[in-house]
Amino acid sequence: EAVGRRSARLIRRLVLNASLPWETQRKRMSMAMAAVRPPKGVASERRAVGGVPCELLVPKAAEAVATLVHVHGGGFTVGGPSSCRSWAGALVERLGIAVVLPDYRLAPEQPFPAGLEDTVAVLDEVLSGAPEGSAGSR
Repeated sequence: EAVGRRSARLIRRLVLNASLPWETQRKRMSMAMAAVRPPKGVASERRAVGGVPCELLVPKAAEAVATLVHVHGGGFTVGGPSSCRSWAGALVERLGIAVVLPDYRLAPEQPFPAGLEDTVAVLDEVLSGAPEGSAGSR
């Protein structure tokens, strides 16, 4: 528990610090998450879903039984698929589902509602039929 609290303080100070420019926060977050890989039983690929770049995680051993879209946190300003890859991979592995991680547009370069529009486009495609290759239902 103490390690988790210390890590959270470091992240707030060195990465998600409001006094830092967005570019610095994003670069530091990307560097921190670059080494995060999905679990061994999970396949990962980059592909467009609804015209939006996404990371798709699927079970290697079996067909996915459902598809989940996980929208990373960051207030539409920071973050990306890599920030939740480990958690999403654990869901894939334990539940046998596919997880779509949208890499939606971020503000301030792409002001609201750009990120929301990207998220809706991904959801629309998944709800119309799971992304090709995920073999999941909704």
